[in-house]
Amino acid sequence: MHRSPLLSPLFLNCLMSMLVLSATRTVFAQSPAGQVASVAVTTANPDSREDESTRRGRAILERAMRENSQHQSIYEDAIILTYDGMHTVVPVGSILHLPIALRDRISPEPVGRLVLWPAFLQLNSSWIKLQNLPAAVVKGIQPVPPKIERDIAFDPKLVVATYLDNPVTVWEYEKGSSSRSSN
Repeated sequence: MHRSPLLSPLFLNCLMSMLVLSATRTVFAQSPAGQVASVAVTTANPDSREDESTRRGRAILERAMRENSQHQSIYEDAIILTYDGMHTVVPVGSILHLPIALRDRISPEPVGRLVLWPAFLQLNSSWIKLQNLPAAVVKGIQPVPPKIERDIAFDPKLVVATYLDNPVTVWEYEKGSSSRSSN
């Protein structure tokens, strides 16, 4: 079975919710990977008939949800951050600096209520810092600049790598390697 990074269970559930809640329009949604999916939705009224494109879109999404739900969870390939009865997830490889005093904020299991990253960050900005990185650094084509390494080395906050304001996995720099530059 082919597993597409576009079709994560959380992403598919959001699309299905939009199908149910939307009326007479095309719904566009963007995955965390930046890919866009669209589904034509003509009605949310259960008494009226769905048009063919809506039925096809619903069938495609339902099939993808079934296929992906067997293989993937939002906690797979993620680090769980917890605090004050809430948790969120960030990609593995996105934490650039974890002070000893904050190690208890990383959990192997979800604790409390799941909160989406933007809300969790807003509520916990006192102990989380974002470090925006260039694409070449994120892809492992260039090393993390020494100035950034020095700046975060003794930071009292947990530092999360971001690209375009979203948490990202930072690939390890391999000197002389440009194999990821085309991705």
